[in-house]
Amino acid sequence: MKNKNTEKNTSNICEDLIITSRFPPMNDVSGIVLSKRIMEANKKVDTFQIKLNSNVKYDYDFNNLIEKYINKRIYLEKTAIPIALDDIIQFTKEAMVEIEKVDYEYKNITSRSWTIDSHFLALAYKLKHPNVCWTAEFSDPLLYDLNNKVRPSNSVIHNQVFLEKINKMIDTINNNKSIDLKEDLPHINPDDGLYLLGEYLPYVFADKIRFTNHNQREIMLSEFPYNIKNFVMEKSEVKHHPILPKKYYHVKESDYNIDNNFINFGYFGTYVGKRHLEYLFYAFEKLHPKIKKRIRIHFFTSNANFIKNLISDLSISESIIINNQVSLLEFLNLSTKLDILIVNDTPTKKDFKINPYLPSKLADYLGSGSDIWAICEEDSSMDKFKLPYKSYLNDYKSSEDVLHQIIQDKLPDLKDYLNKTNMKHKDYENYFKSRLTSLNNVSEILYKQRLYWLNRSEIEKHNVNKINKKYSDLNKKYDEIKNKTKISDNIIKENEEIHEILKKSFNDLDEKKKIINDKNMEITYYKNNSSILKRIFNDFFTYVYILLKSSDKNQDLEIYSLLKNNPWFNVGYYLSENKDLSRIKWLKLLNPETHYICHGFYEGRKPNRHNKYNIKTKKELLKELTFLK
Repeated sequence: MKNKNTEKNTSNICEDLIITSRFPPMNDVSGIVLSKRIMEANKKVDTFQIKLNSNVKYDYDFNNLIEKYINKRIYLEKTAIPIALDDIIQFTKEAMVEIEKVDYEYKNITSRSWTIDSHFLALAYKLKHPNVCWTAEFSDPLLYDLNNKVRPSNSVIHNQVFLEKINKMIDTINNNKSIDLKEDLPHINPDDGLYLLGEYLPYVFADKIRFTNHNQREIMLSEFPYNIKNFVMEKSEVKHHPILPKKYYHVKESDYNIDNNFINFGYFGTYVGKRHLEYLFYAFEKLHPKIKKRIRIHFFTSNANFIKNLISDLSISESIIINNQVSLLEFLNLSTKLDILIVNDTPTKKDFKINPYLPSKLADYLGSGSDIWAICEEDSSMDKFKLPYKSYLNDYKSSEDVLHQIIQDKLPDLKDYLNKTNMKHKDYENYFKSRLTSLNNVSEILYKQRLYWLNRSEIEKHNVNKINKKYSDLNKKYDEIKNKTKISDNIIKENEEIHEILKKSFNDLDEKKKIINDKNMEITYYKNNSSILKRIFNDFFTYVYILLKSSDKNQDLEIYSLLKNNPWFNVGYYLSENKDLSRIKWLKLLNPETHYICHGFYEGRKPNRHNKYNIKTKKELLKELTFLK
C-alpha cells in the first residue's frame, strides 16, 4: 500500500498498531496487560480488536480510562475467537481488509498471545508491509500446556498458497541470515500443529520477541522442537508485566466493607487446577481460636461456589468471606486497603526443569503498597522478587512459619497463642494430605474434560468446513454449467433427466446445509457451556431436576446417562428446530438432553434429523439406547 502520509494532514495519523482479539472493554488479562503497556509508553496508538457477537464480560470503567490513549479502534465482528487454523487464515484475510481501510502504513505493530490469532494477523501485516517493526509478546508458553505436554491440535494446513508463501520467505531468511546457526530454519509442513505455528512463525518473522520473565524465555526456546534458540535470543527481550502508577489505584474507590480490627488477607483470581491454597489453609487451620477470631480472608473470584464447597469443612471457614470477581479498577483500590495480598505460583517441578510462569497480578500487587505473601515454587521468577512474606509450595511448615511471622508483626498481643492449637500436628498432616489427593484428582478430571470439549469443538469445525467446501464446489460447477450452456427454460424442460439430476443434487445440498446449521448450533452451544464449572453444575442440577419431575426416576436417570454424548441425540438439531427452548430460563442451568427426557419426549419432539425409530414409550427408548451403546 502506498504511503500517503506526506499527502495528508498528519494529526490523525498513528505510528503504532496494537493487535489483540481481547482488548478492552472486554475484561481479559491479555488485553489489560497490553493496555498497561500503552499507558506506560504514554503514546497514542491504533488498536485492532474483535467485537464478539456473544456473551462476554465487559469492563467499561477501565476502557474509559485508556480511551485517551487510543487514536482509532479497528473492529472485526465475529461470533467467536477463531481456534482452528483454517478459520484463523480466513480471519486474517477479513481483518486485513479492515486494517487496510486506514490510509497510512504503521511503523510499529504489537501482537500478544493469549490468544493465538493475534500473531497470525500481525504476520499477515508484516508480510505485506516488510518495513514495519513487529513485536510479538508471549504471556505463557503456547506449544506446551501446564503439564509440559504438547497441546493437542487437529489443524492441518489446507491453504497451499499460505504454505508456499511462508516457506519462500523462510528461504529468503536462510539465505541472508547473519547468525551462525547449526542448521537452516525449517519449512512449515501441512500437518504442523496450530500451537507450534503460533510460536514458530513469530520467532521467524517478528523483529522483536518479548517474554514476561527469564524462565519463560529459557523454557520456550530450549524446549522448542527446532534449534532456533540463538536466532530468537538475538532479537528477544524480557519485560515484566507493567506496574501502574499509584494514582490509578484510586480512580474508583470501593465501598467494600473492610474492618480494620482484623488482619485482612486478600486473594484475587480464579481458583482452579494446580494453583490451589491448601498450604495456606493448613497454616490457618492450625491457629488458636483466639487468633482465628482476629483474621479475615477475602476471596474475590469467578468460581465462588467451588471455593465455598472447598472450605465448608474447615474451622477457619467462618473467617473466610467469598465474593464474586470485581472490576479491574475496584480490584486496584481494594488491594490498597487489605493488609496482606496472597499470590501463588503454578507448580511445575514434576514437568518443567524451571517454572516458566509469572502471575500477572503480582505486578498489580506491587503497585498497591500493601504487604504481599507469595507462595512460591523454588527458583521461580516470583521467587526472585524481594517480597515481605514468602513461603514455598509443597512445604506446609514454611507457610506456617510465614503466617506466624505475620501474626507477630500485625497482632503482637496474640503472639503467645501461636504455638497453641486444639489438634495434634499428625491429625492436620493426614487430613490435608487426603484433601490434596482429592483436589488433584478433581483437577485431573476437569483438565481431561476441558481437553475433550476443546478437541471436539475443533473436530466439528473441521468437518463443517469440509462440508462447506464441498457445497461451494458443487455450486461453482452448477454455475459453470449454466454459464457455458446458457440454456433457456424450454431447453431445460426438454432435458428432464438433466433437470432431475440437478434437482436431486440441490436437494442433497440443502440437506447438507441443514446438517451444517445443526453442527454450527451444536458448536455454539458447547462453546458457551464448555467451562468446567458449568458442566459440573449442569449434571448436578439435571439429576436434581429429574428426581423432582420424573415419575420413573431410575429409568429417566438411566436414559440420561445413555443419552449424554450419544450421536442419536443431536444437540444442534434439537436447539435449531425448537426455538422456543431459548425462552425456558431453567434450561440455562440444565441441558437439552434433560428437556427431551422430561418434556420433549412426551411432546413428540424429534431427537435428530433422521429419526427412523417409532418409539412410543420410555421403556422402548431405554431399550434402543442400550442397544446403540
